[in-house]
Amino acid sequence: MKQSSAMHRVRKCGLMAVLLLCYHSLSAQSTVFIESSEIGRGVLLSRNGECFVISPYHVVENSGLTIDVFGDKSVRSNVELVKRFPNDIAVLRVTDGGAQNCTRWSIPSDYASILDQVVNGYLEVRQRDGSASLMQVNIRNIEDEFITVQPRDFRDKFTKGLSGAALFTTIDGNKIYLGMLQSVEVYDDGTTDGYVLQSDDIARLTSEFFIENQSMILGGITQDKLGLSDNLTGSPDLDETALGFRLQGKEIRKNGSRTTATFTLTSLTQDQQIRLSTNSIEFYDESGKKYQATDLRFGSVSGRSFSYELIQGVPVELEINFSNVSSSTTGVTQMRIGIQRIDGGKHTFSTGRIILTTNTKRNSPIATPRRGNDISEKGLWHDNILDFDLNLVSYRENDGNLLVHFKITSFQEDRPIRLHSSSFEVWDDRGGSYKATNLRLGNNRGRTVSQTLEADVITDLYVEFAGFRAGSKGVVLFSGELGNERSRRKFQLRNLSFFSYGQPIAVDRLNAIWSTEILGLTVDLISYSKTGTTANFKFQVTSTDSDQVINLSKSSIYLFDEKGNRTQAAEIKLGNQLGSSVKQTVVANVPTNLDIVFRDIRSAASGVALFRCPLTNDQSTQELQIRNLAFGQATAQAGANCSDIFLYRLGAVGAEKPIYLFVGNRQVAAVRPGERFRITTCEKTRIKLHARLDRSQASYGGEPIDLSKGGTHYVAVTYLFGLASVKEIKPKRGYKDFHHEDWYNGPVEVINW
Repeated sequence: MKQSSAMHRVRKCGLMAVLLLCYHSLSAQSTVFIESSEIGRGVLLSRNGECFVISPYHVVENSGLTIDVFGDKSVRSNVELVKRFPNDIAVLRVTDGGAQNCTRWSIPSDYASILDQVVNGYLEVRQRDGSASLMQVNIRNIEDEFITVQPRDFRDKFTKGLSGAALFTTIDGNKIYLGMLQSVEVYDDGTTDGYVLQSDDIARLTSEFFIENQSMILGGITQDKLGLSDNLTGSPDLDETALGFRLQGKEIRKNGSRTTATFTLTSLTQDQQIRLSTNSIEFYDESGKKYQATDLRFGSVSGRSFSYELIQGVPVELEINFSNVSSSTTGVTQMRIGIQRIDGGKHTFSTGRIILTTNTKRNSPIATPRRGNDISEKGLWHDNILDFDLNLVSYRENDGNLLVHFKITSFQEDRPIRLHSSSFEVWDDRGGSYKATNLRLGNNRGRTVSQTLEADVITDLYVEFAGFRAGSKGVVLFSGELGNERSRRKFQLRNLSFFSYGQPIAVDRLNAIWSTEILGLTVDLISYSKTGTTANFKFQVTSTDSDQVINLSKSSIYLFDEKGNRTQAAEIKLGNQLGSSVKQTVVANVPTNLDIVFRDIRSAASGVALFRCPLTNDQSTQELQIRNLAFGQATAQAGANCSDIFLYRLGAVGAEKPIYLFVGNRQVAAVRPGERFRITTCEKTRIKLHARLDRSQASYGGEPIDLSKGGTHYVAVTYLFGLASVKEIKPKRGYKDFHHEDWYNGPVEVINW
């Protein structure tokens, strides 16, 4: 297999010259322990002074908002998920906490030839206490992207928590990073294999993200790139005269979470008293976060608020302190200093666009992205709303918590903005709707936030939703509203797929036993049943042309049995809205579930003579009517006794020809890499699938699948080490694999059983 992969690695070498421009300086890789909903490992890499972690995506995909990493000497930092890449790669940004040993590092230019020579190595496994253990491994196989390794000591085993561990080898005394452990396989005899993604493929996949800007350009002025440090300084470009005072900037120094700005204030015309207060002094950083001064020192006086007598012509030093400043802050976009004379009159001095670096450069403008600039790898969607530039950066769902991240900028001038969580709403692929539970604008957080956005300063906006349906394919509709001091304006985004941004989300349309059109809606009766004195009706309601708001009330929904006895609805649920009356936006072309429950029906009732349900939209009301439904009728449960089998095959190495699937001697499908199929069967309760590379070969073993009524089963078709196989996958993982649109060559094909 080494020889068969050699030509591919030669082709990959053509990329190395480009990749080495991205990973330009040679430094040793530092590893970290990752703690979230799962544990794993990762490797550190810096970009433009920021510190990032590269890790397997599956380690952090269900982590929510809290991810911690522990580096050398057990230094702990908080990180956030920034971007997901193919081949199960994630990039995390260090946001706060301790400083990690984050460096730039390179892929050796002779990496391909190293792979041809190497026969063993070791996994560096960082522990939570900061220590690192080494597991010696043999290299069993090298494919196009992956290296297969096996523990050299039979007592060592690969386990789930090792995902992300770094594979190294040593050549001529130099430590060479070969790649990252992505997955493990456990065999019947207890031995384990590990699959390591090669480091040059990690570099290739993430190269655009990690291209380091050689300069940052703002307003035609070029500024050298920043470097992060615990001690940063900058020079405020301020020398302003007002009210007979002269305020001159000296220095701004940041040490950890504390920032200190130093000025001199001089009375030019006479001796006079002034008043200073922390409430009148504030600054905004390059992310739009606002910080209020916490204490002052002026001459010999210190405190939060005081009066002071200035002597004409004598400059007095003013020291302003700010606490709890973000560790990621590297600049001051604007600082305001309000000064009041005791005998009347006040003025606000202003300075800004100051870079905080390890080397002070006077008059250095801070590199904040402006209108028209691309926001690095981000900016999935953008719009101009009320003279605010709104950019969608990312969105992700984790255990029912949905977090949508925007960046917002005010054009040309400072503008106040006011946001309400009640004005933000999302809909899932089954029509359920969810109101935002929290907002974060800069460093302001709450259900209602308001702030003055500084001109041309990009500010983070996070919209949080709780209780979002786990397992959703995406957000079919996002609705929000921005407001300023004069007006408010709504905006919408659609098709925020969790698998491929911008691609239409495949919605679940169930088989109907009865259907009608009313008020521009298609109403499908999916099933109805009666147990004891309770009857349940399940519908799907779809708006055919546009979004529309639908109202229902249980007080006007009735069922008449075959003897004319009337029963009022006891419970209604539209989408995820449950109550005695519901009002819900039905999103265009998205089937929305409608469940209606009746209680206290006559126990001997054998059917429904008439079902009546008024539907109301913004224009009118029409009554939905269904007649002559017999309880227990077979067609009422159409689809409930059937099972769906979803077959899929991901990309494979060395096998482009199809894998043939058989049930007994009957061929079911020929599956090529990047293809997927759906089978619906209403007859069988158990099948055994066999995979063959040749139709004429005999089948051995096979994967038995016990079909549950109304159940869904996912089956992966794989090719590994020259063998074809099938395996039933757990529903959650199978669902994600099957609906990851980027992995497949076309739509789902339907197989008639």
